[in-house]
Amino acid sequence: MKKNFVIIVIATLLICVGLSGCFDDNRPDHSALNNLGYSNTLYGFGLNPPDGWTVDESNPDIIVAFKGPTFGNSTVNIAIAAGQLETGATLYDSAMGLMIQYLDTYLGEYTINSVTNRTINGMNAFEIIYTITQNEVQVRQKQVWIEKNGKTLILSYSAILDVFDTYDTVFEESLSSVVILW
Repeated sequence: MKKNFVIIVIATLLICVGLSGCFDDNRPDHSALNNLGYSNTLYGFGLNPPDGWTVDESNPDIIVAFKGPTFGNSTVNIAIAAGQLETGATLYDSAMGLMIQYLDTYLGEYTINSVTNRTINGMNAFEIIYTITQNEVQVRQKQVWIEKNGKTLILSYSAILDVFDTYDTVFEESLSSVVILW
């Protein structure tokens, strides 16, 4: 019996020691996301979405979209995606290169309104605002690329031109609440 007890204790110690290597002491503490209105532990970020907006995680091309009011055939929305910076590339080069390629390939008629470097909660960020014309309707979009540890979280806000400024304040409130755990 004493021999069985010693074997169980040794086996338990070996299991504990073996499992201790399976846990990463540097893994993010997800508790920082607890008080936010939306969090995604798979991608390691969270924020407070606009009050009353619908959460949509069904589009496989993005992580999540928050959908606000609809004006005509256009819904005010915020879409979020994530990416990786190319080795040695700057946030500006990566964002501008991909945005120009996207705009030229898919949207055709567009005007870049502004390009700005900024800081979001202590993290480097890049902002591009552009206006596109789709079916004779002008839509303004603001993309903010936040960089942390070589990864990017991309928040895209879109609204028809007539209401863009009104809901830009709402977008900025959500943007100011972003927490990234990478």
